[in-house]
Amino acid sequence: RDLNLLLRGVSELDILTDGVPSHLLVHGTLAFPLGLDSAYQCFLAAAHYGRGRVVVATHEVLLSTPKLTDFILNAIHWLGAKKKGRIGINPNLKDLHDLLTQRQVVCEITELTDNLSIYCCQSYSDNEAKKIHEFVAEGGGLLIGGQAWWWASQNEGRNVLAEYPGNKILNGFGISILGESMEAGKYPALRPEEQQGHYHFRRALAQFQQHLDKKE
Repeated sequence: RDLNLLLRGVSELDILTDGVPSHLLVHGTLAFPLGLDSAYQCFLAAAHYGRGRVVVATHEVLLSTPKLTDFILNAIHWLGAKKKGRIGINPNLKDLHDLLTQRQVVCEITELTDNLSIYCCQSYSDNEAKKIHEFVAEGGGLLIGGQAWWWASQNEGRNVLAEYPGNKILNGFGISILGESMEAGKYPALRPEEQQGHYHFRRALAQFQQHLDKKE
């Protein structure tokens, strides 16, 4: 049902933008993929956490590209279903603010505050990690985007899963951004019956454990 709501009216996910995405490891029992490439690498995912919800994109550009407008509007609707209130957009995502405003979605540029129902931000800083966890657990919706391949290339020998700022936010939600890039393209939207078949949660969980155990 979640997948139907998030991909309503979406037949294709076109992630060809000027940003190179990473791919995601979806390892939580309440997390699920939304977009897979032809090698079943995940580039969009979502999760339930506490009373709240999370949607993750593997590059911040995907949160403001007009090609994904229908998906973005669905995501905002799904994220805010539990809690009626204001939509806050971190100053780093001004393009998303412009896109939503053009579609008559009322939102404001702000840091995370208590009176928001949805918060949208990038994954490059963990300054608000604790606050974000509490916000989502209490029923808030989080829309977050960013890649980790650049961080990985600048921090050789460090563990992306444990140390990349965005993963300090996301690991607890059962989704992690990996340090490898993936090829952007146009991919058919997942159908609910495909979702379980193509993505192996246990394998992802084992992989997550391996990455964390790696003493690099």
